[in-house]
Amino acid sequence: MIFWNFLWHFSQKQIVVECADGNIVTLYDTAGRQLSTVKADAQGRATVTLTALPQGTYIIKANQSTLKIKK
Repeated sequence: MIFWNFLWHFSQKQIVVECADGNIVTLYDTAGRQLSTVKADAQGRATVTLTALPQGTYIIKANQSTLKIKK
C-alpha cells in the first residue's frame, strides 16, 4: 500500500512519498516522458524534487498508485 505525503517548503518544492523500502517512484509529464525516478530509502521515503520543473501538470507513479499534481 502507498501513502502519499506532500511536503511543500518555502526554499524548495518537493513531494515525499511514503511507501515500502525499495519501491520505485517515477515522475512523468503529461506527454508521458519520464522526468525522474527515485528509489525509496530504508525508512520507506522517496523524495521527488520539483524545483527545476516549470509550472504544469505532472504524474507520479509508485507501484500501482498514480497521482496527478499541478505545480
